[in-house]
Amino acid sequence: MDTKFVFYTLLAMLLLTNTVLSQSSNTNFFYGRGQKSFFTTVKDKILLKLKNKSHPDEARRLFNNREVQSIEKMPAQMQGFIKIKLQADQNSTDIISRLKKEPDVEFVNPVFLNNSGSEIYFNNEFVVRFKETVSEAQIRVISALSHKTPMAFEYS
Repeated sequence: MDTKFVFYTLLAMLLLTNTVLSQSSNTNFFYGRGQKSFFTTVKDKILLKLKNKSHPDEARRLFNNREVQSIEKMPAQMQGFIKIKLQADQNSTDIISRLKKEPDVEFVNPVFLNNSGSEIYFNNEFVVRFKETVSEAQIRVISALSHKTPMAFEYS
């Protein structure tokens, strides 16, 4: 691969990231499948998939008793995924960060709510959260770059 191409691609990404991050807004949205969607992160639920295991009892060993309220196997269309409901006093962000380092964890992500209050699960998808002020043109540039370089964005 041409070194100049990689350098200029990374430079463009850094400049675009700086531009997007410098804009201020309290309203965030996710962009996926070609459309804006407004979701709220559920602070006490996470979606988990273990390597070569799908039974909730296997997931329980990753937590101490004071962290988890319940562990639930997901429906057949999400085979292998487990939904974890955390105790109210637990920080899902910290727990997700810890679980990502576990060798038996294949996937872990927060659970989201859509505007109607239904739970939304992102599994093995490229999820991007932007500020409301990010333009469609900026999203297209980031999307085009992402097809050349694996990356994930979350702007807030």
